[in-house]
Amino acid sequence: MKKTVDIIFWGLVGVFVFIVVQMFVPVVRNALKGSEIFLLSFAVFFLLGVWLLFQVRKDELIQGKRKLFLILAGGSSVGLLVFVVLHNLFYALGVYFENVEVMRYLLEALSVVSFILAIVGGPLAFLVGVIGTIVLMVRRLGELMNI
Repeated sequence: MKKTVDIIFWGLVGVFVFIVVQMFVPVVRNALKGSEIFLLSFAVFFLLGVWLLFQVRKDELIQGKRKLFLILAGGSSVGLLVFVVLHNLFYALGVYFENVEVMRYLLEALSVVSFILAIVGGPLAFLVGVIGTIVLMVRRLGELMNI
């Protein structure tokens, strides 16, 4: 079971790197323009995050800080897509209720908060979970090698 969690974790890291490369490397971005690969990579990222959360919860050998960091990595990958969807939903409802002033401002505020959580909070939480997990893996490897 522990091997499964490691495979899912490294798959999640790989998909995250692929998403970042798609977004910030102009050559790749231009080559994939209009392609469904961009959306597909987010769906795979979300599904791997859900799978990681279930596997970590199911595996009793994973405990302590490692469990916390893995849950943070998986949860933030799930939360990223959830907050993107919430941002779009709040924005659409804000447009629908544009004549009701209080509703419009509330929905705009919720749209902004969910956007910030999706764009800043999700990736930062994912990176904290990934870096923490990798540090613990390296420490454990060092202890096994008696370094």
